[in-house]
Amino acid sequence: MPSISAAAAANKALPPNQDAAAKPPAHTALQGDTPLEDPGWEDQFKALQRYRLVNGHTKVPARYKENPKLGRWVMTQRRQMALMQQGYPNALTVERIAMLDEIGFAWSVRPEPVSTWNKKMEELKQYKV
Repeated sequence: MPSISAAAAANKALPPNQDAAAKPPAHTALQGDTPLEDPGWEDQFKALQRYRLVNGHTKVPARYKENPKLGRWVMTQRRQMALMQQGYPNALTVERIAMLDEIGFAWSVRPEPVSTWNKKMEELKQYKV
């Protein structure tokens, strides 16, 4: 089986009038510190700010009945962060991360396994006493 170079493989996926140099790079938080112009992102960020004012936290349920779009958006931000941490292309920018951090965004909603284990162990000790 003949091998082809990465550049040739990239060119193969592009229309005939484009080359690999014309292909836009994947945007990641490490490549810039300004968000892509995305009014939808900003609208959802504002909705998250309002949610935080009312509820005192940013842990919007994924299936938030009052605003299902916000629940999905929050879940997407967490998924984008996971992709970034794994080195995959993502839509987060340094500025977006800073904006979310500034309002106390909960990047993870699952408790740490060690702290959960310790808490349950203490409960068990109390039960046995």
